Formats: sequence, C-alpha cells, structure tokens
Amino acid sequence: MAQASAGDVARRAHTTVEDLAGRIGLVRDAAEAAGRARDAVGVATQICYVAFGSAAQVRAAEEELCERWAGIPHRPLDRSPYLLLGSPAQMAVALAERHESYGLERISLSEEGGITRRTAGPAPLLPGGAAPTGLSAQQ
Repeated sequence: MAQASAGDVARRAHTTVEDLAGRIGLVRDAAEAAGRARDAVGVATQICYVAFGSAAQVRAAEEELCERWAGIPHRPLDRSPYLLLGSPAQMAVALAERHESYGLERISLSEEGGITRRTAGPAPLLPGGAAPTGLSAQQ
C-alpha cells in the first residue's frame, strides 16, 4: 500500500495542467460517445499543497515538496494541477488557466499538505488591484 501511495504522489508531481487537460478530453469524448453532453461530468481538483511568497521562498517550498512529498529530484512543480505555488496573483492566473484548459469547476484543499505562507506582511494584490479574500495562512 505504501508503494502505491508513493507512486500516486510521484504521478501527481509529474502531472501537468496539459496532461490533465488531455485526460479530461478523453472523459468528454467518452461522454459524447455515450450520447451525453461533453460537459456532463464536472471537473474538480484536490489541491495537495499551497505555498506563496517570494520566488526564492516558493522555490524552497518546491525543493522541499520534491524531496519530502514526492521523493524525486528537484524540478519545477508550477505546472502540477494538484499544487498552487507563487504569489496570490500567480495562483489566481493558474486557476483561471486550469478553468480554461480543462473546465475546472471547483477545488478542495487537502489537510495533509497544508498551506504555507513564506513571507511576512500583507499578501500582494490580485490582478486588477483586488485584495485576496478568504485566504488563511499557517505561519
């Protein structure tokens, strides 16, 4: 069981937004072939880990995730649909991209990975000058 769990974590670390968009395309094709609407199946993603801060702080979180969570050599993880990394503005852009790429309708946050805020002080504004709302952080 532990081996299967480790394999699932590594798969999540290596999966990209583009990979997941391709898989969702297969689901939509199957729905259509079965006579259902292409969007008959909704898309939700569980976010395993969220880290925000400076570029250097997010890279440190990425390195830690690779080593401790996925057990893989360091690699950029910003394309993983199961992670949100960067500034709040970058996260907003990433979520919008995921919605556009594969119809992401909702996310859930895992209690296992947690939310890590790597900076002190107020969170930066989102695109358009909006302040992030409903964002809690664990120091």
